[in-house]
Amino acid sequence: MKIIDQTPFFNHETGEISMLDRGRAIMKFGAAWIKEVEGQKQAIAVIGQILDSNYTLLRNVLPAGFEIRIPFILIGPAGVFVMYVTPMTGMYRAKGDLWGTISGNTFKNEKPNLLTRTERMARSIQVFLKRQGYLALNSVDAILLCSDPSFNVDSIR
Repeated sequence: MKIIDQTPFFNHETGEISMLDRGRAIMKFGAAWIKEVEGQKQAIAVIGQILDSNYTLLRNVLPAGFEIRIPFILIGPAGVFVMYVTPMTGMYRAKGDLWGTISGNTFKNEKPNLLTRTERMARSIQVFLKRQGYLALNSVDAILLCSDPSFNVDSIR
């Protein structure tokens, strides 16, 4: 798998973020961003073992006209996939477009809603690609990746 990495503050030679750049990143993106980048590294290690050289992973790209970076865009023979990697832990429930925590029998809505966030990123990339002339592209699939094994999602459809 080919990787095109545009992660800000990331040293591509060492594969790390220096302490000074960590401070800058926290000031610009917030403390949770560092954990997301670490989770992305874990996901890349697993995905890289599975996919061959027919796939390209765009990491933390900022397409023209966008205000936010897209964590992962995977392009290959199977299609285009937008992935959001979360380092969160705990018990969550996904019910349609609802996203929340489960505590006993109680469901509480959570913000941000990772389902709608990931889906909106995928739709925006699909619109972007169609505007660039990729009219044959039928859909861009949204995938929520959990980098921590203690993350549990109860999905109700």
